[in-house]
Amino acid sequence: MRDELPASVYSPPKTKEPWRLEDLLPGYDLRYFSYGRRALAGGLLAAGLKPGAKVLLPEFICRDLLSSLAAVGASPVFYPVGPDLSPLGEPSGWPEARAVVAVDYFGFPQDLSPFRAYCERTGAALIEDNAHGLFSRDEAGLPLGARADIGVFSLRKSLALPDGAALIRTRKRRGLRA
Repeated sequence: MRDELPASVYSPPKTKEPWRLEDLLPGYDLRYFSYGRRALAGGLLAAGLKPGAKVLLPEFICRDLLSSLAAVGASPVFYPVGPDLSPLGEPSGWPEARAVVAVDYFGFPQDLSPFRAYCERTGAALIEDNAHGLFSRDEAGLPLGARADIGVFSLRKSLALPDGAALIRTRKRRGLRA
């Protein structure tokens, strides 16, 4: 069973032929960036954030992510996380924000149900930060980074690249710009 777990959540392409990220994520609006923080800034703009808008982030977060908010003039507000890095408390108690970021820490799937509940209540855009899980999937086999309105990948953290990131828009959503 121990050998089955990594194979069930981490599934890089099993080919020696060249492949593109578009081949792994067909049908999504995909754009490339130099760094994940720039991809996230692009995602925030695609979500229609204006200067002064609030973005809900986990309390345990990389400082580089904050530069994405600064680049678009957004302000961070935080939700608490537990020892397992899942959100604490009910989403109904989280502060109001225009977008919420769910992080797939270390390439492991975050349960998106509390985030979806929050977004349904507030109309916020859901952004899945999958910087460390390029080839990872959830229990249903869905690729991490492709389960929310917007997904962010840091390609250089999974592949031997000097830089590289990607942003995908996963569903048509009112207010999401091209």
